[in-house]
Amino acid sequence: MNLLTAAIQVHAIVDSLPRKDSWEIFYYCSTAVLALIAGFTLFAIRNQAKKTAEAAQATRDATEAIQRQADLMEGQTRATENAAKAARDNAEAARLNAQALINTERPWLVVTWASDPRTPGLFRFRCRNHGNTPAMVIALSAMPLFAQNPNLQTPPSYLAPGIPPDLNIIVHGRSFLIDHGVNAEKYIAGNGVKDAIYKSDQFLVYYGNVVYRDTLYPDSSSEGLHETRWCFFYRPYEKRFVRSGPVEYNRYT
Repeated sequence: MNLLTAAIQVHAIVDSLPRKDSWEIFYYCSTAVLALIAGFTLFAIRNQAKKTAEAAQATRDATEAIQRQADLMEGQTRATENAAKAARDNAEAARLNAQALINTERPWLVVTWASDPRTPGLFRFRCRNHGNTPAMVIALSAMPLFAQNPNLQTPPSYLAPGIPPDLNIIVHGRSFLIDHGVNAEKYIAGNGVKDAIYKSDQFLVYYGNVVYRDTLYPDSSSEGLHETRWCFFYRPYEKRFVRSGPVEYNRYT
């Protein structure tokens, strides 16, 4: 129904009524038209309010959908990060396992001392391969010195070349002597420092290093190169050497 039809119907109703004067007829007609306009206005407002509510609900639904998508993406991101972390952890575990296997099979040259049973006062220093792979000795350094205190100068100097072994390939369990050893008491007396040594004003130190290569690696490889550093202090009252000195003087790589 439109306004024209409604007006015709109102006019017909008015014609059927007893005759009124023109102002009264105008009043009734105006009132009827205004009532119709108000009704249509309320209908339009109600319809608009319904559409607005539907639009608001659609917005809420879209917002919830976006939030669900964001939560899903966040979960996927966390899963990806967890997977990446697990992959890194597995790779690190594999690396550590491989390194442990390499360390088990690689050569390990260790220097120890012992008193010479045939020469009183003479101490021999021996380097033995405790690893499973043969070691190729590349360089050797060894020297005695008198130190003013146990805190030796760092970094250590390895400029005194030692006597290399007859065979530079040292297999598992084999060893070689480092130089000719040290007769500690004679060395101390010969340098006129016996009183200082026995008063602990000075210390007799014997130190050095061995540089060697793991034979599992070719000579051209940058890997497989190792070094053993050792340092011993003489204890005059006990007539023996003990391993001591800064960590820079006692190292295995």
